[in-house]
Amino acid sequence: MPCKTFSDGMIYRFISHPLACVLIEGWDKADEVSIVSVSFCGEKETVALPELLPSEKMDFWAQNIRGFLDGKIVRFPYIPLQISSLTPFQRQVLYAARTVRWGSTVSYAQLAQMAGYKTAIRAVASVMSSNPFPLIIPCHRVIRSDGSVGGFMKQTEGGLVDLKKKLLQREINTLL
Repeated sequence: MPCKTFSDGMIYRFISHPLACVLIEGWDKADEVSIVSVSFCGEKETVALPELLPSEKMDFWAQNIRGFLDGKIVRFPYIPLQISSLTPFQRQVLYAARTVRWGSTVSYAQLAQMAGYKTAIRAVASVMSSNPFPLIIPCHRVIRSDGSVGGFMKQTEGGLVDLKKKLLQREINTLL
């Protein structure tokens, strides 16, 4: 499966799935491929990308993300992520969120405590709303303390919140 790439080393992979359309942005420099961001189509403007080049790593990760959307239990600890632009606080919160297991949920307060910032609940929620790696870092598994799903990807209602509910339900159904 070819990936789209620019000469600056950026590579892109689109996944069209009944649950969601996903755009994976990666960076290929000196044969080291890492993920820059994962977004749901409609979040970002897509542009006509000029070249098609293969990337076995990107294709492998895209297949894993597709499997995840299909409801297969997939863990992503092996995918290298470009986190250099994140603050130490953001990194710590995202690392903590990455440990939340398939079919499990934690509250924003629990995640704040897991990250070592037990009083920074709103700041943790803000990091989750801006998570550059949804699905890989499972921010959909972070819910409100009252058990409601809360927001998803900066939305408090609508399509992405519905997607969060579907992702959670799919994980629960897989465990049954």
